Amino acid sequence: MKLSKEAKVGLLVVISCTILYTGFNFLKGKDYFSTSNTYFIKYSDIDGLTKSNSITLNGFAIGRVDNITLMHGEGGDSLLVAISLDGEVDLRKGTVAMLVDDGLLGGKKINLILGKSDEVIENKGFIPGIKEGSFTAALEAKATPVIENLEAMTMNLNGIFADSTEKGLKNSLYALNQTIKDVNVLTKETTSLISKNKPTITRVMNTLDSTMVSFEKTMKSLEPMMAKMEQFADSLNHMELKATVEEAKMTMAAFRTMADDINAGKGNIGKLMKDEELYTNLNMAMQRLNLLLYNFDTDPGQFLAPLGQSQKKIMKKRQENTKVAPYYKEFK
Repeated sequence: MKLSKEAKVGLLVVISCTILYTGFNFLKGKDYFSTSNTYFIKYSDIDGLTKSNSITLNGFAIGRVDNITLMHGEGGDSLLVAISLDGEVDLRKGTVAMLVDDGLLGGKKINLILGKSDEVIENKGFIPGIKEGSFTAALEAKATPVIENLEAMTMNLNGIFADSTEKGLKNSLYALNQTIKDVNVLTKETTSLISKNKPTITRVMNTLDSTMVSFEKTMKSLEPMMAKMEQFADSLNHMELKATVEEAKMTMAAFRTMADDINAGKGNIGKLMKDEELYTNLNMAMQRLNLLLYNFDTDPGQFLAPLGQSQKKIMKKRQENTKVAPYYKEFK
């Protein structure tokens, strides 16, 4: 029987689609060459479980998720998960299907925990489903024994230090207590000293910072000069530097003499720095000027009246003014 070209093309398309569908499902984990059993698991929440996710037993993959169906009931919605397992695996009654994380990327898988019963769950039977505890609960479960051990150790240490009657232990504890007290006192004194001198320390550190910045700028500005000095080292050897050095020495001596004169109170600058009487007179003049401005502000009439006021009347007013009277006593 001879087939037409259209029949051959149609047959080729059917065969290609069959191979494609079979290969796709085979790559997803469905094995067409071995027997498998189907089981159902009921969950209230599957946390992102999808078709073809693996089913493991003690870490070994023995099947995959076939289908997930949403079920409506009186108690609320639930999800029915159909799984396909290798036919050679016998599930005993009491087996539970735990929904767990599959790695750090957020995937899900079902881990079977076999029961110890002698009865076998039949094909298309139901397996109870549970979910793995959260990370917080696991962390709390791990941390609880550690905390309990720490509390027990703390209680034991407290009992040892409180109830021990050994003389050496008491002496050691007394010495340790005294040392801690001394350290506390030293710490308080150091803190107080630093607090009192904090402005001075701050100024010193600021001065050091500015000095270092100026020094760095000076060194950078000296680099070209040093390079030139290396280039003209031979010519500098023939220069007469003795006169320059002597002149610099004379200048330094003159500055030293001037500084000594200032320290001794000689000259106008020395008197300004050393003469306390000059300071007192300046201070007195400033006080008088301050009083004059105050009197002008509070009673300008004594200065601006057409005929003025008598000196006696002015002094009487000033003595009656309790704010300025003490200052006038100093000028008598």
